[in-house]
Amino acid sequence: MAQYIDVEIGQLILDNANPRIGSQTSQQDAILAIIADQGDKLVNMARDVVKNGLSPAVPFIVTKQKKGSHVYIALEGNRRLAAIKLVRAPELAVDTAVHKKFLDLHRSHLDKIPTHATCVELPTRTEANIWIQRLHDRGLNGAGVEGWSSEAKSRFQADTGGGPLTLEQQLIDAVRKLDTLTDDDREAISGKVAGTTIRRILDDKSIREALGYDIVDDELVITTSDTSRVIAALAHIVLQVARKEVKVGAVYDKDSRKEYLENRIPDDLKRQPSETNRKKPTNAIDALQGSPTQPAKPKLIPPKKPTTSLKVNRNRLVPNGVALNVTNAKAKYLFDSLKKLNVEDQPLLLVLGLRSFIEISCFEFQRRRKLAGATGNMELHNRIDICVTELEKLGVTANELKGARVCAKSDKDHVHSTATVNAYVHNPHFIPRPKDVTSLWDNLQPFLLGLWAN
Repeated sequence: MAQYIDVEIGQLILDNANPRIGSQTSQQDAILAIIADQGDKLVNMARDVVKNGLSPAVPFIVTKQKKGSHVYIALEGNRRLAAIKLVRAPELAVDTAVHKKFLDLHRSHLDKIPTHATCVELPTRTEANIWIQRLHDRGLNGAGVEGWSSEAKSRFQADTGGGPLTLEQQLIDAVRKLDTLTDDDREAISGKVAGTTIRRILDDKSIREALGYDIVDDELVITTSDTSRVIAALAHIVLQVARKEVKVGAVYDKDSRKEYLENRIPDDLKRQPSETNRKKPTNAIDALQGSPTQPAKPKLIPPKKPTTSLKVNRNRLVPNGVALNVTNAKAKYLFDSLKKLNVEDQPLLLVLGLRSFIEISCFEFQRRRKLAGATGNMELHNRIDICVTELEKLGVTANELKGARVCAKSDKDHVHSTATVNAYVHNPHFIPRPKDVTSLWDNLQPFLLGLWAN
């Protein structure tokens, strides 16, 4: 049974079997492994503890080192504990890149480091694991902690005085209030909307010029004389994303956004020759919101099948129009091959090449971002999980990363899991169907785009 206890920091030790760092033989090795894994993020953790203290909402989860002992293993909270220990004893970080920073914190803020911590004690590691998993595993379909969407982050920032709503969130909210929405559109936009995808579209210079708006000091302004047309175009963009007619892969780079502008935005929503430039730009959000006496009523374009699709020519694994900025020579060779081979004729070769491409893509992303696993061996599902977590921090939405999370779960019964992909490699009798390979690519495409764009 779990119980809350108050423990002196000196009685807490790191978990030498912490999943974040793998098995370690000593406390010093564990400290060094966490430093290697976290780098300056560990310093930031220490600074946060100095400023705000330990979170009362997330206590350490501990178990006794052995029966009758007054020493407790921190099964949950190893980063916090390591940060505290390093401020108390910066010599533990000698010959590392963070030693001087912890030495400075020791000299200036040692008196602000907690001496005790509230902990939840559980009798065994096994009993603790279920709660630890719910704190860290984002693939539990709601059973565990769920990360905030970009929309939720923006709202929290605005509600707590951290700044206004993001431009894209202001636009989404304004479109939600339009009287001219159909019931289907109202339902589509009532849920999560990929704000980062909308922002990619809004930021594109060619699209701004073609539609007659601009972004000045993070304010969306109309630069042309036809206000009604511009707000209709902006509403059209938001609704396309809300309806999931346009996903991140369709607007990820300059070429794909050019195709989007040419084929997915109707000509009558683009700037017309008769329009003139405004001497003073007007705020587009205000124009969309209208006023109580004159509400905005932009003419909205109903959903329709796009004139071109990313999934044309699906005898090839990679859809037309998908471009990745692959900088690793081996990965580029693999990607070029994946684009050329016929998926109906070569599903096995393609899935083997795709697996290698996924692993190198993750490894290169980990290396560039200085994440855990950038050196040494690591299971593919762990690599994917680490990269997904980092991409979420960079603003890639949970919906865009859903396929990667499925892959990272390593569920042997799921066609898209790493366990299944590995079976294609090692099981001499297991060959994928062409549609399994294409659906695997489609589910991972936003993830792969994110890896090579950041």
